[in-house]
Amino acid sequence: MTLCALIAILTATQISEREIFLLEAAIVGQQVIETGITLPEMLELERNGVRRRAAFKTRDIEIPNQLVTVGREQQHGLRDSWKFEVAAYELDKLLGVGMVPVTVVRSIDDHQGAVIDWVDGVLPAFETSPEGFRLDEWEDEVATIWVFDYLAYNIDRTPDNLLITEGFEVRLIDHSRAFQRFVVPMRPLVRFPKRVIDALRILGADDFRSALGEYLTREELEALLERRKRVLERVDELLSKRAESEVLF
Repeated sequence: MTLCALIAILTATQISEREIFLLEAAIVGQQVIETGITLPEMLELERNGVRRRAAFKTRDIEIPNQLVTVGREQQHGLRDSWKFEVAAYELDKLLGVGMVPVTVVRSIDDHQGAVIDWVDGVLPAFETSPEGFRLDEWEDEVATIWVFDYLAYNIDRTPDNLLITEGFEVRLIDHSRAFQRFVVPMRPLVRFPKRVIDALRILGADDFRSALGEYLTREELEALLERRKRVLERVDELLSKRAESEVLF
């Protein structure tokens, strides 16, 4: 294993202060969020005098007769699980994307689920030119979202779960229907964040299994590894025809 690979893995497995907060903070308030189909709870958490909100998801179901179609691919059966929320965060952390809120596994009232850091300071709507907005940077953000959503195969990305905060930072939420078993890109992939591609090249299959294997089935993990392979093949194909600056940013 190279030094770069070791650094990437150690960074991905470090427990941050925010993770510790979500794991250990006392619950001082709790209520059901009456939006969406998963009906998560909103938690009020407090630790060492600091209060923060978080979402708590426990839904973990199989819909065996559901036919899911994306492009020319189809699969029978749909899994809607809080475990995908954790897997999305671990994948984000592993690749250095930095868009998925901190998410941990915690048992509350005898129910195990995902505790997800609440996103504060969300802009009420997409604005023409919010403070901090630059078109070239936004194009890079969109390309990053498309690559991440393909790797995580999130079939449920909507304007409601793509949040823009003050300072124009992107936060991606609601991944309970991600990690489907499809392998063909759902959107055209033509530009890629270099940090993500570097991570995909450095990290091996065992690194992905170590980070995500607790939350994904064998088939879901193998599909992710196949998507990783296809992303790298697509990048190499484009680099053989174009300048690096046109492909990577």
